[in-house]
Amino acid sequence: MENKYIAAFEAKTKFSSIIQEVKNTDVHYIVTKRGKPMALIVPYKEKKQQATSVINDFIKYRDNKKLKLKKEKNEILKDIIYQGSKYYE
Repeated sequence: MENKYIAAFEAKTKFSSIIQEVKNTDVHYIVTKRGKPMALIVPYKEKKQQATSVINDFIKYRDNKKLKLKKEKNEILKDIIYQGSKYYE
């Protein structure tokens, strides 16, 4: 995976080509504003796989530690999604 940095204005003008490159290659774009990272452009599929991987790792951890949770797997997933969505409001 290669990370490329791009200024927000340039990303705006080249957005179509950027998303095509991200989709077809192993490149991630870090969008900056005044030199500070502001956003990350990655393939949608990859982010979904990362989220699934984190959830499965949590479930394995829970099972290995024999944590007694009163919630079912789908309820835990809903809680994780809700907690994560609070950071993006």
